[in-house]
Amino acid sequence: MTTAEELHAYRHRRSRQKHSGCISMLVLLIGIGISLVFWPVGIPICLLALVIDGQRDRYHICGYCGNQLTATARICPTCKATLHKEPFWSPRRFRMIVTSLILLAILIASISILATQVPPP
Repeated sequence: MTTAEELHAYRHRRSRQKHSGCISMLVLLIGIGISLVFWPVGIPICLLALVIDGQRDRYHICGYCGNQLTATARICPTCKATLHKEPFWSPRRFRMIVTSLILLAILIASISILATQVPPP
């Protein structure tokens, strides 16, 4: 690579689960079982399962070569690309926001349909 030729890449943030979902699934099943008997204890156990499932390792990768980086790296040690922060409206984030809005719209529509089908007392 010559000095006139300079690489630029984004530093992408990624995450992966710290463990398999078996522990959170077991806690969720226990919480559902206890909820059938005594719901004030079972609901917090179900919420604990969601917290356990949400734990993730966060790391950064080079947008040019895919090498794993530290969070403060400015130059990739593998390909020597100058790293920049990922823009706020990246295509990946845009897809995530659009998908979330579509799922929210489906949830609101299904709740409104169910509410209209409830017979009056």
